[in-house]
Amino acid sequence: MDDLLMKYADQFHENFPLFIVRDMTEKEIKDTIQKCLDENKPYEVKTDSEHFY
Repeated sequence: MDDLLMKYADQFHENFPLFIVRDMTEKEIKDTIQKCLDENKPYEVKTDSEHFY
């Protein structure tokens, strides 16, 4: 996984937000990072505005 995280950081000039996806399995995280790299789109953090005041 370290390899994917480094590639993500190199490609998007930011770290992958692991703290957001902590409920995913390692395989799901790897697949998500790989999809971002393949599609050249950084991970989009979706927020639920009801939880922010």
